[in-house]
Amino acid sequence: MRIEAYFDEPTWTLSYLVHDGDAGVVIDPVRHFDPASGHTSWAPAERLAATIDALGLDVPYVIDTHTHADHMTGLPFFRERYGARTVASSRIGDEQKRSNIQINGSTTREDFAAFRRAKDASLPAPRLILPSLQVNVRAGELPEPESNGESYLKIPINLLGRSAS
Repeated sequence: MRIEAYFDEPTWTLSYLVHDGDAGVVIDPVRHFDPASGHTSWAPAERLAATIDALGLDVPYVIDTHTHADHMTGLPFFRERYGARTVASSRIGDEQKRSNIQINGSTTREDFAAFRRAKDASLPAPRLILPSLQVNVRAGELPEPESNGESYLKIPINLLGRSAS
């Protein structure tokens, strides 16, 4: 079995291609999003696809290990190009409870919420949190097009975080 890591510098994200023989799976693929222009691209997914195609791999599954706040997911690329089924474990939350220093089996919802509010107040929001959430909750699909046929991301103004002044 081979595990190949693909580093995406703009998002500091690692994606993986795990393969053995003629089959492989893609883990945590990335779709680029440029907030300055609003353009997206499949460049990171294309890098993985070049290896998949060169090796002649079948890709039955593409996996997101968690909901990403730092980048848009590349799930649709692999679903469309290779017919890969998308996978996210329903037990991710359970495993995070067992292994996370912020939460464990005895942490109440209220305790966790208080901890996160205090911690988050001291941190800047991830750079792509708003666009990423709008796309990633749709398994990587862009929002439905408006009447002009274009998809839009909606960014609230002065709603989140602290004032810059």
